[in-house]
This record gives sequence, structure tokens and C-alpha cells, in this order.
Amino acid sequence: MGRLIDSAPAIAAVSRAMSYLGAPYDSLFMLDTNSLYCSELVQVSYRDDNDAPLFPLLNMSFADAKGEILPYWLEYYHSRGMWVPQGALGSNPAAIARSPLLRLMQ
Repeated sequence: MGRLIDSAPAIAAVSRAMSYLGAPYDSLFMLDTNSLYCSELVQVSYRDDNDAPLFPLLNMSFADAKGEILPYWLEYYHSRGMWVPQGALGSNPAAIARSPLLRLMQ
């Protein structure tokens, strides 16, 4: 678990996060205003004084170290009638956890 080094944005972030209470879970992991996945909620909730996200979007990867899309994700998206959104903008918990804005808790 991590905590912001500067906790000032946290109060506003909680308020923003609460505004999404009841929103459906985004099982497709796509940026969308109608549903959210876990790290997307963090990404849209934590903002700086200029309303810019503290945790920027990144190009998502569903690939292994060789750059090949993992079979799990191929089947996951195929069963939903979609291509794997390799490279689409999004967020992920590991990238957020590596943010220099966080102090990891022991």
C-alpha cells in the first residue's frame, strides 16, 4: 500500500471518488465515463491544484516480455467480440505504485 508524500490532494480525491459511488466496474479496462476499473478510479480521483491528474495515463500492455499478447488476454477480449486494446491509454496499479509521489508502506 502507498500513501501520498504530500497528502494535501487526498481530501479532494476522496470527494471525487465518492462521486463515482455506484458506477459499474469496467471489465474491458477502457477509458469511459460510464464505468471504471480500480486504477482508473484512482487516476481520475487524484488531481493537482490545476486539476491535472497526479497519475498520468500510459499506454497499456497486455503483452509478455517478447511483445506478444498473452493468450489469456486474446481469449478474454475475443470472447467479448473485441481486439485486445494493446497500446490504448489507461492506467494500472503497478504504474501508480511506482509513482515518485507515493511512499510505500511497510
